[in-house]
Amino acid sequence: MIFMKPYRLKALLIGEGSFLVAGILKGKGLIFSPDFIALKDTFTIVKQCQEFFCAIKIGNIYLYKEGINVIKKFKDSFNLPIICDFKLMDIPDIAEEIISIGIENGMDGAMIWGLAGEETVYRCVSSFPGIMIFVLTEYTHSSEAISPDIGDEMAKMAVEFGTYGIQAPATRPERIKKLRKIIGKEKKIISCGVGYQGAPYGSAVKHGADFEIVGRSICQATDPIGESEKALKAILSY
Repeated sequence: MIFMKPYRLKALLIGEGSFLVAGILKGKGLIFSPDFIALKDTFTIVKQCQEFFCAIKIGNIYLYKEGINVIKKFKDSFNLPIICDFKLMDIPDIAEEIISIGIENGMDGAMIWGLAGEETVYRCVSSFPGIMIFVLTEYTHSSEAISPDIGDEMAKMAVEFGTYGIQAPATRPERIKKLRKIIGKEKKIISCGVGYQGAPYGSAVKHGADFEIVGRSICQATDPIGESEKALKAILSY
């Protein structure tokens, strides 16, 4: 007799992809990721450039430095979805609690590692059906830390448990192509590593991503408005 783990059985009974959130992010676009500048400077940039942004990604630097209520500060000031890049890689109970705390503060989406395992991914998706859950597949800085085979398995996990989408590295466009084939057309791919880390604007979308995440190239620009417009124009050209 073959026994199936309870969470896999539940996912099978509910149906693949049934937890998918309605289109909070639509079409193609630019996600702003401020990490290395003061919060007041970030707010200045967003006020100037929000017409070019479809969402804001908050990373652990802000979450640790400013506290979890930084999410509320963004939500109270701007009409943009907030995605928290928790990089969660923990047991299901802890991951679920962290997602819950983010939601209490106004979070719209979260990024978690597929390496945390099937049950963690399943619990984060099934417990919070109104939240965009993205599975992190690979790093942007090194192809050695996580092999392409492992990245592929994490993308398959995202499909099986109905996440909103995945993260794929813009610094390795061939991986975006492969991961798009695995997850199909419906799920969203957001790509880090655009701009400062070397991937040209528009290159991730050209190879199959839906949204490009840009941070330091905009934050460090002498003209953030012009830089944001430049990035979005390149993204929308594909």
